[in-house]
Amino acid sequence: MLNERQVAFRAGSSVYADLKEYLDKITVKAVPFVNTQTVSASGATGALISSTVLAGNLAIGTTTTTNGGVVAAAGAFTAGTATPATTVLTDTLGNITNMIRLRSGTTHDPITTSDNREVFGLLQAATGVVDGAAIANTPANLQVSFVAVKPDSTLELVAVTDAAGVEFQVNKAYIERNTPKYAYEGGNVSPDIVASATLTQKEANAVVTTAFPKNDTITITTLDGAVGNATVTGDSTSSLGLGASALIFNNNDNLEFYVNGVLQVKGSEVLWVSNLTFNFDIALDVSDKFTVRFKQ
Repeated sequence: MLNERQVAFRAGSSVYADLKEYLDKITVKAVPFVNTQTVSASGATGALISSTVLAGNLAIGTTTTTNGGVVAAAGAFTAGTATPATTVLTDTLGNITNMIRLRSGTTHDPITTSDNREVFGLLQAATGVVDGAAIANTPANLQVSFVAVKPDSTLELVAVTDAAGVEFQVNKAYIERNTPKYAYEGGNVSPDIVASATLTQKEANAVVTTAFPKNDTITITTLDGAVGNATVTGDSTSSLGLGASALIFNNNDNLEFYVNGVLQVKGSEVLWVSNLTFNFDIALDVSDKFTVRFKQ
């Protein structure tokens, strides 16, 4: 009987030197959601995960030897104290292997930001936790950080609120020789096969009743300024947000502003102030009209 190391691959024909290297390669697979597997979400950007919620062992790092372990990035926080971060673990191709899908515990739908970006989770182990360590309860040694992808493809922490908590799935690492004999590649939560939500075109029309000075700070939910006021008809903007930054606002193709029928250029003619406020780079007189056109 041949030893695995004795079965060598021809030089230049494979990235593996021998059969043992091939059988020791690591594949990360997504595991389905479990409705009762939730963490609290009360406006925070992350949460601790205890062994009472998720049992098992941690697969930490790209050279993990923990077959079937929950994939997590290493050394992100002090055990027992959640410190959300954008710490990631990536594969050879740059895919983030500790990124997981999230769902609302209330609706069981994907969670999105105010500008319709999906919110994901990053699983991270506490500082000093080694590969193969059991997920702990007291103190908790695993956390999930809530993140969204920004227009420049980097990650940012986002706050999540859901009275019923946040459901999450996990990724597990399998060594080739121990990979399940029958498994759906990618799991049934692959982002590649999730259909995007259907958005509806909406429009709020405001007629100025009290003049708005140039750069008057206007609240998106009411379309009133710090000085100016308007009568609003059409669709409500009460649940509309403008994004966490000017960059997100300027690149949001689902949000447009018009003054007297003329499209305003975001970033120069209409400016982001905060997630709930903006201003025009011109004064608006009584009877002028401005429109907010958006998709939700």
